[in-house]
Amino acid sequence: MENSVNLKISVDVEDELDEIIPPSQSILKLLEVTSDEDYSMKSIVKVISEDAHLTAEILKIINSAAYSLSNQIDSLHTAITLLGERIVFSLAMRLGTNLGENLCGYFCEEHGLWKHSLRTAISAKLLAPYARKTVNVDVAYTGGLLHDLGKSVVSKKIEELHTKEAVTEKYQQYQDEKKSCFLKFEESLVGFNHSGAGHYLAKEWGFPESLVQVISYYHYPELSDEEHKSLVFCVHMADFVASMTGGSTGIDSMSYELSTNYKQYFDLKASDLERVAFELERQFKKVYKN
Repeated sequence: MENSVNLKISVDVEDELDEIIPPSQSILKLLEVTSDEDYSMKSIVKVISEDAHLTAEILKIINSAAYSLSNQIDSLHTAITLLGERIVFSLAMRLGTNLGENLCGYFCEEHGLWKHSLRTAISAKLLAPYARKTVNVDVAYTGGLLHDLGKSVVSKKIEELHTKEAVTEKYQQYQDEKKSCFLKFEESLVGFNHSGAGHYLAKEWGFPESLVQVISYYHYPELSDEEHKSLVFCVHMADFVASMTGGSTGIDSMSYELSTNYKQYFDLKASDLERVAFELERQFKKVYKN
């Protein structure tokens, strides 16, 4: 594997990123709350109850035909209990970030970014218990959801600067040569990559350092701070599992290598990966329907 990642972006790009509407305070508060291993349901309810839009969406979902409940639910606490904290958290992240956007610049299927993010989050949660050092399962899930935060920025820039035909031609050339990872291909198209864009946004929006590390280095986990290496390796592997099981984000699918150094941080056998992949499919179907 290459051992460097370019997180630098130009001042002009920074100015464009600064125009992106940041997540609401309730989303940032949720990230802060769930990064604490001892958080409670009460703290989740308190944060969401202060966001009228998010509260309305949660009540709308629990009272939809998908759940076919005999009685209407008007209690946020009851709704969160019935839906499950992670489904509610995933919904909040989709509504409050750019994860629901389509990646047309990557020739990605509709809702492909959201599907891949969910798959990666679930995979990270399932892989976390195999870490040699304790990895916070909730932070692993969150990191999986947010790891591709910068992709929608790159996608829009690709659409702005290139035609589909031009991207196709350049991509074919990249495939033929395959001298570098896909981050370099992104840089050749728009001057920066999605790790750099995600790093800038995560820093500007005040994300916890654990998530900044994931977003910045999940393709090259060896480069992350020692304190967060197990977490970053967890999301690195989760991203790979998500892509292997069909959750791609378009033309960059399977364009990155799995670091063999994960064995230093995870006690994982082939049979364990099979179980993770099987359980991923089961849980993804349950979460995505919402």
